[in-house]
Amino acid sequence: MSLSVKRDLLRKLPPLIEKIKYIVKIETKTENNSTVTSTDRKTSGYEIITTANVLLFKRNKKYDKKIFAFEERGIGVFEISPNQVLSTIASRDRIFEISSESLSKSIFDRLILFFSQKEYDSKK
Repeated sequence: MSLSVKRDLLRKLPPLIEKIKYIVKIETKTENNSTVTSTDRKTSGYEIITTANVLLFKRNKKYDKKIFAFEERGIGVFEISPNQVLSTIASRDRIFEISSESLSKSIFDRLILFFSQKEYDSKK
């Protein structure tokens, strides 16, 4: 999941023109929860919870200094039926993809807000 979020973020970023000044480290954790949604127990609902810990480091000559950290969370829901395994797998994969895109957008927005605030504070 971390790789998928990183790929989505890289697509959103402008191309590299200058030397690298910052490093973003993303660690994701995925959890599954399930609930039975029908009385005959043939259909179950699954919830995929993805948590991303994001660390932003400023690149220095001797070491990298952590300047910002936050946590983002995404929740995706899908149903599973024992008789429809292929559609269930496709549904689960779609939830992972949507969750990844949503997390990368949230992370990108928070980073843009951080840099905007930093630039605003430096102009004061």
